[in-house]
Amino acid sequence: MIQIDFAIGEGLLKRVDGSRIELTESGKALAEEISKDSEVYVTEKKLAGAIKQKVSETLVDNIFGAR
Repeated sequence: MIQIDFAIGEGLLKRVDGSRIELTESGKALAEEISKDSEVYVTEKKLAGAIKQKVSETLVDNIFGAR
């Protein structure tokens, strides 16, 4: 996905073992800032909160496609 490639290019994500992605330290810092700001990504935060217990790595791989 182009969004993942962009985030890797910006140094927010990194590939691990060729098939997984992880947040970099910069990505973690940005995620923390977003998490603390109550005025950004309001809808997305609600959705993430509602599904976080039900989402597995396999489901994410199915949605985004394992690389």
